[in-house]
Amino acid sequence: MTVIVGVKTTNSILIGHDTLIVEGELGREAALSKVVEKEIITKYWKFPIGIGVAGSPFLLNDITYNFELPEWPSNYAPASSHAMTDEYVLGRLIVAMKERYDDENRSLAALIAVNGLIYACDARFSGVRCVDMYDGVGDGSYVAMAALEALLINRGYDGCFYLADLVTAMDVAGKFCRSCGDYLITEIKGATRI
Repeated sequence: MTVIVGVKTTNSILIGHDTLIVEGELGREAALSKVVEKEIITKYWKFPIGIGVAGSPFLLNDITYNFELPEWPSNYAPASSHAMTDEYVLGRLIVAMKERYDDENRSLAALIAVNGLIYACDARFSGVRCVDMYDGVGDGSYVAMAALEALLINRGYDGCFYLADLVTAMDVAGKFCRSCGDYLITEIKGATRI
């Protein structure tokens, strides 16, 4: 059961993910993080992107080592509206992933973090931008997201999540999702000027 959950903080996206790879009856701790970190560099900006991969180990390895990100729109600057990031992720990145990985023998779901936004892509390559402060992919992500919601209700909404919130949610997911291993947390920062 894969658990990949992204939360918005004040200046980055934190992605918690389990480390267990299950292929058939075998379960092993992942040699790779389930979050692939890549960068797009334009003339003036550097955009870190995190792609949390729920699916086969082949897909994780291929996205890590072989998948080329589509070109970022040349007229884009981080101060622009979220519409430009939507255009890139939903209209370019997910389309490129569909072209490469749409195969009836493989299943891929992805959580994408870029420019302070979170996107979820399901196995049919249908993508959506998260309108809440968190989202997730993988069968066990619902347990972690329920824990995050309970934390928000208990504490009261204050505009962002904290590292401790995600740690608690991943601990809860690890307790109730028996087929996930330990977890890692990856931080994806916003764009920086070159």
